This record gives sequence, structure tokens and C-alpha cells, in this order.
Amino acid sequence: MKHLVWLVLLTTGFAQGQTNQLYLRGGLSRSHFTGESASSKTQLWTSNEINYPGIWPAQMTRASNFLGNRFKSGFTGGLGWRHRLSTHWAFRTELNYEQAGGRIDQLRNTPTKQIAYGPPIRFMRDLISLPLLAEYNQPLSSRWRLYGFAGLQIAYQLKALEKGRIDEPWRSSLPTFYEYMYNRNETYRQTDFGGLLGLGTQGEWFGQQVGLEIRYQTGLLNVVSPNMTGKQRGRMESFQASVLYYLPL
Repeated sequence: MKHLVWLVLLTTGFAQGQTNQLYLRGGLSRSHFTGESASSKTQLWTSNEINYPGIWPAQMTRASNFLGNRFKSGFTGGLGWRHRLSTHWAFRTELNYEQAGGRIDQLRNTPTKQIAYGPPIRFMRDLISLPLLAEYNQPLSSRWRLYGFAGLQIAYQLKALEKGRIDEPWRSSLPTFYEYMYNRNETYRQTDFGGLLGLGTQGEWFGQQVGLEIRYQTGLLNVVSPNMTGKQRGRMESFQASVLYYLPL
């Protein structure tokens, strides 16, 4: 009986010493492609050049370079779990949805010269990511704390698209522009591996536990699919700012 009492007391103390928190996060993301093949300008390839010469609009259009290094805005959000390990250390994991990608300027051939003209082409990737994070925190006051975190994550691509608008006002016939969409599911790596780090604060606001966070994420592998021909290489990079709401347990 004495040993059983000690076991109950030890188990109770251990359980009370642990803190588990579930939280929702949502915010904005600014992402782009970076690396040796990333560029701010690209030539356009159209099916007219080979199969349908002289036909406008083109039957098929796509950018020659699909690693645009201009930033694209998007949304990020998900569900997270935080487990306190000690006074200052915690382990965190999340399941997030991310809108990532980049933009690139299109080079167009006018009757007299080649120029960068028209709205940027957008490369849009929808991702599901699972980060594993180590967190270190310090109290700022009795209600607020400051923390930093770093870790690794795996991301799975749900879909990828290229969208653009081709505008040639110098054409004598209508229409002078058209919009196009090209499937990029096979262009980028389906499963990516990366690292991230960030800074945040958590505290009580109107009786609720909330937080603010900024983070930097970068891919560690070539984002281009191994099945793609050619030698384009690059990484996905993003900066995120989000609001956190801790669910009462």
C-alpha cells in the first residue's frame, strides 16, 4: 500500500507538471522561389510557335522559367499542439495549410523590340505541412511570455497552377489580350523537406489566451520535380505573420 501511495503521488505530480495546449493559427504569407535558376523575367512558350502559327489566342501558353523570385501573397492557417517540457522548453507540432508560390515578369515581343510587359505571371502552390518544433521561452510579465522556435517540416503539395494574362495592345485585331492557366502539378516536387525558425509572444487578452508570431521557412531540397527534364534548380522560401488562439482544455 505504501508503494502504491508513492506511485499515485508521483504520477499525479508528473501529470500536473505537464502542460498541453491546442491552438489555431491563421495569417498571411509572402513567398517566392530562390536559388540559382530563380529569375524575375521569363520568355513565354506558346503552342502557336510549333503547331498553330499565326493563331491568336494561343492554344497553350506557359512560362519557360517557372521559378519566379518575385514575392506572392497568400494565406496560411492550421491547428497546433504545444507540450511543455520544462519551465523554458516546449515541443510543438502543427498541421498547416499554406498558399505558396512566386511571380515573374513576362517578356513580350513587340513589332520593334522585346519588352517586359503586362501583369506578372503567378505560380500558385497549395501545400499541407507538418512541422516539428523546439521552443524556448522567457516570461515578460505575469501574463505574457516571449518565445523563439526552430525545427524541421515536411510539406505535401495538393496542387500547383500557373496563371497569367497575355496583353498585346499593338495588335490590330481583337481581342488584344487573353488569360491562361497551366497545370504545374508535375513541375514541382510533390513532397518537400524544409526548415523554419520564428519568434512569438503569448499572453492573456480579455480572458483568452492569444499569441502573435512571425516565422521564416525555407526548403532544403530542389523544389523542381526529379521527373522534369532540364537543369532548373531552386528552393521555396516564405515569410509568415500569424495570430494564434489557444483553445481551452
